[in-house]
Amino acid sequence: CWHYALHQAPLLGVGFGTNLTNLLRNTAAWPMYIDSMRVAPPNRSPHCAHVTILTRLGLLGLALWAGILATVLWGALETCWYHRALASSAGATAEEAALHRARFWNGVTVLGVWVIYLWAMTFGVVLEGPIGGPWFWGRTGGLAWGRMATPIGAASVAVTSAC
Repeated sequence: CWHYALHQAPLLGVGFGTNLTNLLRNTAAWPMYIDSMRVAPPNRSPHCAHVTILTRLGLLGLALWAGILATVLWGALETCWYHRALASSAGATAEEAALHRARFWNGVTVLGVWVIYLWAMTFGVVLEGPIGGPWFWGRTGGLAWGRMATPIGAASVAVTSAC
């Protein structure tokens, strides 16, 4: 499906509203998808969020998607490093160290759930449905908010001062 979409509209994709299975008409692969077109509503998804983004939004959309994921992942890791470094710093009181340890483990837990959703949407219709989409975007927003609550550049300063 994705290679037919890239052939038709490589930069911007085929857009939303198009049944992606229809891209396979007049190809050798079409007989495999005839049964999925008979159900109401027909199968419209390739069951992989990354392929869906590539086919619907093209290479520009895929680059934007990868940028969003990389930014959220790096920000979450940096926030976790920041709280871990502050929890083990020599100048922290016991209460401050406990608070930063709790924030570290909270960040690791939310990041872990986010990675699980990211993994699940690679093999199933998670992002497109009401079951997984709001939860994924809620975790994404939580990770981004946690990063915004951490002072910019503080993670590298905290890590170098703790070492």
